[in-house]
Amino acid sequence: MVANREKEGWLNVKSIDSFPCDDLRIIDGLWVKYSNGRFGFSVQKLIVAECGISLLKIILVSQQFQLFFR
Repeated sequence: MVANREKEGWLNVKSIDSFPCDDLRIIDGLWVKYSNGRFGFSVQKLIVAECGISLLKIILVSQQFQLFFR
């Protein structure tokens, strides 16, 4: 409901850019907790960091995600 894209079932770049950081942090925390640390944005961030910065630039396609991963 945050992005008002339920009907489409996916997020476009505009809706990703306007997605609240606080909500992303909540989603990440729940994802990490209920996957026993196996999944989540922060887990993906660690994996990407191990692969190198060029891969990180490819994955972080929006300013909102860049702020989240600082």
